[in-house]
Amino acid sequence: MTRTPAFLSSEFCQSCHQFAPDGLALNGKLLENTYAEWKASRFAPEGV
Repeated sequence: MTRTPAFLSSEFCQSCHQFAPDGLALNGKLLENTYAEWKASRFAPEGV
């Protein structure tokens, strides 16, 4: 295992865990919206 500073950045996770606004959706809800949901949560400002 290699540990790098990039792995500690939320933006690193975004590339796999966030679809574009016009991405794959079901009933108008993105199937992969994890990053945006985290960003809107109370955890983002805390860096969790």
